[in-house]
Amino acid sequence: MPGTAASYGLADPYDPVAAIDAEAHPMSDLIAQFGSPELALAAYNAGPAPIEACHCIPPCPETQAYVTRILTPTRGRGGARGPGLEVWLVA
Repeated sequence: MPGTAASYGLADPYDPVAAIDAEAHPMSDLIAQFGSPELALAAYNAGPAPIEACHCIPPCPETQAYVTRILTPTRGRGGARGPGLEVWLVA
């Protein structure tokens, strides 16, 4: 979102190095705020208000599917790898 990007100092969203660095900060902040990657991902998708209200992944099919889609490849391994991709969730 343009407002979020600006608040984290991202002037050019097409600059990949700056965009990756700027994207890490909101997720880090959400993990600190909610205490878990699952809730942080839900807040990233749905906004923080629904997660603050229930301290859970809200019963929104889009948000539930988003969290599942992101976390499923990492279950039991702590990370996911694919061609040219390596993802590690660190809490």
